[in-house]
Amino acid sequence: MFKKLSVRVSLLIMIIITIVMIGFTVFLIKDRSEELEEIIINKGVTSAKIGADIMEDVLTTIIDNGIFTKKEVFNFELVPIELPRKLTQKYKNVSEKQLNSIKMYHYVTTLDSYLDNALVEIEDKFLEDPQVAYAALLDKNSYVPAHNTKFNKPLTGDFLYDRNNGRSKRIYTDKVGLAAVRNKDKDYLKQVYYRDTGEVMWDISAPVFVKGEHWGAFRFGVSMEMTKKAVNELKWKLIVLMSVLLIVLVLVVSQVIAFMMRPLKVLHQGVNKLAKGNLSFKQEKFSNDEIGDLGKAFTKMVNDLKDYIEKLKTTTAAKEKMEGELRIAHEIQMGILPKIFPPYPKVPFFDLKAMLLPARSVGGDLYDFFMIDEDNFCFVIGDVSGKGVPAALLMAVTMTLIKTLAKEVMLPEEIMARVNNEIAKDNESCMFVTTFCGILNVKTGVVIYANAGHNPPLIIRKNKKVEYLKVARGPAVGAVEDVTYQREKIILKPGDTIYMYTDGVTEAFNDRDEEFSEKRLLETVELYRDNNAKDLIRKSLQVVQNFSQGVAQSDDITMLVLKYTGK
Repeated sequence: MFKKLSVRVSLLIMIIITIVMIGFTVFLIKDRSEELEEIIINKGVTSAKIGADIMEDVLTTIIDNGIFTKKEVFNFELVPIELPRKLTQKYKNVSEKQLNSIKMYHYVTTLDSYLDNALVEIEDKFLEDPQVAYAALLDKNSYVPAHNTKFNKPLTGDFLYDRNNGRSKRIYTDKVGLAAVRNKDKDYLKQVYYRDTGEVMWDISAPVFVKGEHWGAFRFGVSMEMTKKAVNELKWKLIVLMSVLLIVLVLVVSQVIAFMMRPLKVLHQGVNKLAKGNLSFKQEKFSNDEIGDLGKAFTKMVNDLKDYIEKLKTTTAAKEKMEGELRIAHEIQMGILPKIFPPYPKVPFFDLKAMLLPARSVGGDLYDFFMIDEDNFCFVIGDVSGKGVPAALLMAVTMTLIKTLAKEVMLPEEIMARVNNEIAKDNESCMFVTTFCGILNVKTGVVIYANAGHNPPLIIRKNKKVEYLKVARGPAVGAVEDVTYQREKIILKPGDTIYMYTDGVTEAFNDRDEEFSEKRLLETVELYRDNNAKDLIRKSLQVVQNFSQGVAQSDDITMLVLKYTGK
């Protein structure tokens, strides 16, 4: 099911919508909850201030109407009244501390009885709001002369009932109550109040002033539990609303995507037919949008594919024919090169080994060696410019000319000059061959040689460091006609070795685009200098291949090692 694009797109969009909706719901719940809580608290602040103003008006009116004097109103002396014994006897298993919490007090004056009648109805009005737990006037001593009807019940002898419902005539000496009645500088005071009933409240109080003097405070209690309940109700309403909205959105989006994906489904069916090899299939036009354009392109692709397959068959046949011809050319080229080592078992004057590793099926490097007569041994190494079949043909021509001319003139510089003139004639392709040619007198160790633009060989002598042979830099064979080459000479002693190579060795690259270089070749030959010709080639080739591991060979690699052993 999840392999279908429409299902995956629908699922992805639904996940995105769900995440966005959840995030928005969380934000909305948090924002609305904070706003609701702030509204409730602001309502408490406003009620406390209104209550304080009302209480101020009541007390001021008492003085103005002569019911009580200002001195009597501000007389905060309390006279304790003992609870009737028949009442306290009903309080069983009640400690003295608990008993003191419900003892009743009143003023010496008759102010209490007046306030009972004047304030209870007013305070009851505040309790009509279900979130309000209490509303009461307190004097400076934190004494409650009158309370609302809910908390102004007569004592019954039931301790818990009397403690919770008979709260008038008490002194509230708790920290919150004292802070409320002592505040006269702030418009209101908001505190958290832990009631002895176990409830947690927002206690909001405002100071009460009579004739400009601080008399006490009006305390207004908002239940935090009720506030939380209201917030939770709001949360669930929002969650239900957002859930319904999410379900509707998911259903709508899934149907819209299914409708929009119908053309793509048709296209997919066409692709399946093509995958089964039905190249005669033609995709019908089904929409004018991007998918319709894709259908047109698909139909064109099918037609192009049919043409391509036909051309590929022709090309493959031609390629197979060419590869077969290249294999034959490679076999012919390798057949031209001498491959038997040691080449002259009856001539024990030298140890010889050579190898050629073409970069392609056929290459342009060459090496050759042959006895001119019983005393003189000719050896040659070269590198044709370019690659492939043309280079292989020029390589074969060069080897044939050198072998033919060497037996006529026996001078390497003359051989190079005459081969150069032959190749340079009618050389429209401008190809050339770098060549190093030497002739060794196997009995004396004398080597005469000429160089036609080739890499200088390495010379390995006993008890001396390996070094590059100093050679004259003549032009490559075939470049221009009528060139003269310089004859040079060295004398090999028994154990001396000449190490010849093409630039495919020194110009091999690794995956960091670093060249193997003449320096690394010198160090390699120095390391394996004491090996015989065969092992010296094998180990140096291994070093080069390890160096360029992972990078395709870009040029032919050829090595020719001649170690003179003497008599």
